[in-house]
Amino acid sequence: MVYMCIGILVSYVTYSFLTSATILYAKNMSIVHSHTNLRSVLDRLCNNMQQANSRPVLIDTAGNAVVTAASAGLYYDRYLGDPMWSPTPPGPASPPPPQPSLSPVPPPPWLPRQSQHRVTPS
Repeated sequence: MVYMCIGILVSYVTYSFLTSATILYAKNMSIVHSHTNLRSVLDRLCNNMQQANSRPVLIDTAGNAVVTAASAGLYYDRYLGDPMWSPTPPGPASPPPPQPSLSPVPPPPWLPRQSQHRVTPS
């Protein structure tokens, strides 16, 4: 009888320990997962803002710039790439010559400069 009571008591303590450990493990994994998602979103936002063409601006719900009041969002001009030059054969409807890029990075050598002309075989 005494051994049975000791066995039941040990079983109850073990069950309580395993249940609380499982619950704490599930809560910890949930917090870790949400923090990982938040950290990846903030890292992507930081990278986009550092590569932006303009400084970030706080905006309200209507999209107007906000200086002193609480803001509803953030606006920045995303960098999508340098201006591109589309090669077309010269003709009556040929486009104007390409404008120089405002980018500090020089264009690739295979793109013609403003003073050069691209000749396509006919």
